[in-house]
Amino acid sequence: MEQTTNPLAPEAATDEPASPFNLPDHFPENPETRLISDELNDTLAETFPPGIRKPRHDGWTPDAIAAFLHDLAAVGVVEHAARAAGLSAASAYAFRNRRQGRAFAKMWDAILVHRARARIASELQSRAVAGCVSVRKRDGEVVSEYHYHDNRLAMAMLTRLDRLAEREGESDAHLRALSEGLDDYLDCLADGGDADAFVDARRPVEPEPEVSAPLKRRDNDPELTTLARLSGCPDYLDVDPNTIDVSDIDFTRKSEWDADQWVRVYRSGLMHWLAAGGDPAGSTAGRGTALCFTFSREACRAAHEAGYDAASPGEEGIDSSDLDTAQIWDWTDDQLARAWQSRTIQRLPEDFWDDLATSEEER
Repeated sequence: MEQTTNPLAPEAATDEPASPFNLPDHFPENPETRLISDELNDTLAETFPPGIRKPRHDGWTPDAIAAFLHDLAAVGVVEHAARAAGLSAASAYAFRNRRQGRAFAKMWDAILVHRARARIASELQSRAVAGCVSVRKRDGEVVSEYHYHDNRLAMAMLTRLDRLAEREGESDAHLRALSEGLDDYLDCLADGGDADAFVDARRPVEPEPEVSAPLKRRDNDPELTTLARLSGCPDYLDVDPNTIDVSDIDFTRKSEWDADQWVRVYRSGLMHWLAAGGDPAGSTAGRGTALCFTFSREACRAAHEAGYDAASPGEEGIDSSDLDTAQIWDWTDDQLARAWQSRTIQRLPEDFWDDLATSEEER
């Protein structure tokens, strides 16, 4: 009796190590199996060659869309436009509300706002001037005519379109561009183009936001501002206080100050600096006080920019060996920063600043 063996069956027990898989050296050749999907692909390729759009199952072909939009532009009534396309109004709304109908919906709105709305407004104006004629018939014959003015229905329709225009107010330029490009849109559909891309390509470029003017500083001293304007000098209200020059201010000659010097003394913060030191009126300030303020201000700024804690000077270990006060006019920002943090500037006596102001004036 002939016995059959399974080529994939496990090997018989032997002393040799078993292989992971006991596969035969040769598999029998089988004819190529055709899958259902292969047959379907061939059928689709024969039915819809490359470059030919697959017809829509809902009937909204490029020709139907063209007929609908052209009639909507002429009449402004969806039911009438749907009949012109050979379809129903319900199918038009259904197509409009689907993802594939987004471009169609945008063109629909554009036609209503920028074409049908203008036509209805023109018709209303004509009715308002000439009125309407109602013909009465009896047994098929005209028995009378009645001339009247009644635009309530048309006004209601125009109000509805006005609301649509207001809702689309932000994209009015986009709708206008789409309305003007109706023929190009229909050509795009007929050629199998991307309708959504057509709509997006006509979206107007949003203008860059305008740069608002910088806010003016709060005027904490309106009397000072009035003084400046009455005197014809700048009020320095919009100037950075740290950049206002006060090097020419001499407190020993305060009675000779002009309006511009008075304004700069306050706007620069010099008087506030004196008040913080216990001399709000500057009665004990000397000839070099303004120079002391100027150098202190610059040194504090340099220390802050150098990464020091400028609000807490007095650090130990800061090299001050090159801080020659006789050369203070030539100090770099690094030297000013170290002079501030080591409190070298703060320790300079008042006489030093007075002498510095005198020598600068003589120079």
